Amino acid sequence: MISISERGMDEAVTSLRQVGPDAHRRLADAVRDEADALAAEAVGALPPGPLAASIRVTVDDAGDTVTATIGSDDPAARFLEAGTRPHVIEARSARALRFFAHGREVFAKRVDHPGTRPHPFLTGAFADRAAAIAARLAAAVAA
Repeated sequence: MISISERGMDEAVTSLRQVGPDAHRRLADAVRDEADALAAEAVGALPPGPLAASIRVTVDDAGDTVTATIGSDDPAARFLEAGTRPHVIEARSARALRFFAHGREVFAKRVDHPGTRPHPFLTGAFADRAAAIAARLAAAVAA
């Protein structure tokens, strides 16, 4: 599971208690909206398919704390997000690996994979939206 969360909100919680009872609800709504928008941006950075469909948002509104988690339980997510180093792939349960390269079917017992570049669909979306998220949460508390 890849997830991104924002911590260190103790000061904001203290401020919320001083601003009024609606502040927590406004903040929770803003966190939910921003988490959904962030997930939508991450999904938009992916090709349609199982990985994009696996992106989930969970919002936990427990007491004074609101936490949003955006992530995927697809094992490919971490490899796509962070990339991979060059590595060897060997046939284990079959006599050979089978794949297509340059339009041709290929069989091999072992492949020296060159690795993959990172495609930070989730952390990239967060970096792109961080200022907007902070502004929205601050506005929700101040309203």
